[in-house]
Amino acid sequence: MPNSLFAERLWAIQPDALAPFLSHVRGMVLSRPASPPDKLARHEPSGGSALPPAGGFTPHAAFALGGEVLRDKPYAVVNGVAVISIRGVLSQFAVRTYWGELVATGMLDQIRPAIAAALADNAVGAVLLDINSPGGTVAGMKELSDFTASAGKAAGKPMAAYANGTMASAAYSLGASTGRVFAPATASVGSIGIISVLPNWAGWNEKMGVSYAYLTAGKWKAVGNEDNPLTDQERAYIQARLDTLYQHFTDGVASGMGLDVAALGTWADGQIFIASAAPQGLVTAIVADLETAIATLAKETTMDKATLAAQHPEVLASITREAAEQATAQAATQHAAQLKDRTEACVAAVRATAG
Repeated sequence: MPNSLFAERLWAIQPDALAPFLSHVRGMVLSRPASPPDKLARHEPSGGSALPPAGGFTPHAAFALGGEVLRDKPYAVVNGVAVISIRGVLSQFAVRTYWGELVATGMLDQIRPAIAAALADNAVGAVLLDINSPGGTVAGMKELSDFTASAGKAAGKPMAAYANGTMASAAYSLGASTGRVFAPATASVGSIGIISVLPNWAGWNEKMGVSYAYLTAGKWKAVGNEDNPLTDQERAYIQARLDTLYQHFTDGVASGMGLDVAALGTWADGQIFIASAAPQGLVTAIVADLETAIATLAKETTMDKATLAAQHPEVLASITREAAEQATAQAATQHAAQLKDRTEACVAAVRATAG
């Protein structure tokens, strides 16, 4: 449910996107009905669906470019390229309202299975992540990025990401894990960093005449609670955690995009950049639009027998027929040559013995 997002304290998201998002989620929680609406009212498909409601995967842009959208696949296929459209705030697992509307797209239960399915699809020769997202939670980010990088290499299929508006923070981590980031000149990319928001109600509590005592077994158990300001020691403890997560983040991006970890101040200081002015290496290529990004990948697709059978069965049938005809002709030629050799050998033997 949406209120589970309030338990998150570690985010990889644009700071100016976090507050409005949490405010929106808070409004959903406060306005929720006394009991969830029935299944019919929500129009929720029985047994679940590979395609979540609008706001998660939306393959319509790719479909408009001539792609094929199948209900059992969470992506569109355009000229052999699987286009996985990823929208909105990302969380470890999908978060929905009481009505079944998607609040945050799940990195591990939606995006990861979609990538795995596309890479395993014989009709797919390459995969493009079409991303418009300000980022999301730290939880799930590294797991998804590591999976994407390793699965792409194992499948041997070209991969890339397209910054369709904004590809920031956790969303940039995902895009970078493909090894290439395409973007139109005005797209926003970067915002590489970790943020933790710790509210402090101590001043309000004092005005209200209340105080809270936290009793713990374990020195750091209550660090970051809302009712007591942080001490310098506690602040250092939390900062150390952020620094560790930041290193995981930057190491992954550097590996995927070939960036220098010694120059983090250049590309990983939390800034969000306009794609055309981004530090070198943060964007692989400036492209005109999504269609251009798809066309670029389509040129790299490998057309093996399975792919050819799925996309162009008539071409495969023609090739198979020609190959069979060539094999028959070659066999006949070889047989004639062998017969000739045997005849000549027989004649030579007769001449040698009969004179």
